[in-house]
Amino acid sequence: MHPNIRHPKEMLDAKAYEHLSPRDKSVYLERCLQEILNLNNERGVSIPQIIDSTYFDRKAVSKYLEKLVARRVAYKVQQGTTIIYHINGRLIHHLFQKTVPIGGRHYSFKALFDGNQVQLFIQEIKKNELGVIEEGGGIIVPLKSIEEFSDYVSKVKKEMPLIKEKLMDMIE
Repeated sequence: MHPNIRHPKEMLDAKAYEHLSPRDKSVYLERCLQEILNLNNERGVSIPQIIDSTYFDRKAVSKYLEKLVARRVAYKVQQGTTIIYHINGRLIHHLFQKTVPIGGRHYSFKALFDGNQVQLFIQEIKKNELGVIEEGGGIIVPLKSIEEFSDYVSKVKKEMPLIKEKLMDMIE
């Protein structure tokens, strides 16, 4: 393991990882990378650091880090010729994280601080067939805009009967 970065305590060995199905490898790699980012949140990590300290290949690490960036779970910063990846945001307080069932789905609500402002991060979460929690897409709303955001959601809700009516007309 690379001496300069922290790793999950319960990482599979290379042989066990190789025996996973492609889907299980995908889930495992993404979870591992997210945990590595969490454990190294102060300084972040680069792809070479991860490659040098794990059995994961460069192409897969790059792909899954970019996937985490695209979903706003992580962000990247260019430092010279090196790209450093960081977990996105910092929880304001560990109690300010709630998971709520809504309409047959579960949503995670987290308060984040990006160094400038407090934001609310809302994300769908679910368990896959293996019981591993998977996070879906999310949205970040600045806390100062929550009331305006909520008002707009209420307006959309009021328009739903008209939207449903138009949809039924399109189907017929």
